[in-house]
Amino acid sequence: MGEHEIEKILDQYGIPKDKKLMLSFGRLEPYKGFDLTIKIGGHLDPKTIITVLIAQPYSQQDPIIGEYRQLMEKYNPKGIFISDYDFNLPHVLLRWHRTKILLVPSLAEPFGLIPEEARLYKNPYLRIVAMNRDGYLEQISDGKDGFLMDLTTVGESSEKINKILSLSNKQANEMADTGFARAIANYNLANNLYQSVSKIIEECQRQ
Repeated sequence: MGEHEIEKILDQYGIPKDKKLMLSFGRLEPYKGFDLTIKIGGHLDPKTIITVLIAQPYSQQDPIIGEYRQLMEKYNPKGIFISDYDFNLPHVLLRWHRTKILLVPSLAEPFGLIPEEARLYKNPYLRIVAMNRDGYLEQISDGKDGFLMDLTTVGESSEKINKILSLSNKQANEMADTGFARAIANYNLANNLYQSVSKIIEECQRQ
């Protein structure tokens, strides 16, 4: 997908093309921690970076949509909340060169797919920031292929994100390369299945 095609999609959803973006996306459930995305984004300078929250529940009639719209209006009025969207939209933004932060604030996640999905795009401008608990501790090496922090500390987290934004493109690119290599090495189904079956066969042959 070329840049012109991405820009057309951004226009369709009212996402500014001239601002840096902090993205969160996923199913709209309280445990996903998207209220933290809204509040942390509200502490960042909207002249510099805009929060984009892309999340939907199972039904567009779910009252949780209204609750999160109110949160956005209260804590992050310049932010963008999209609850009805094409499922390609998050992946378009993961490719976009102005998406600088992928915020993954889930309060309980044994294994989060979103960091691994993001890594496969190998966006050299994207920094992954996740909650420092549960499965993310196994998936992300802090400061090497992403960042881990207690995102419930809203003010402190926003200060750290500002520092992360100041990383050079070279540093961000190196982290993207490291994350991509980790995803391919650790979560390659065909390779891992082959190794597992090989070990089973070796064990059976010993008996």
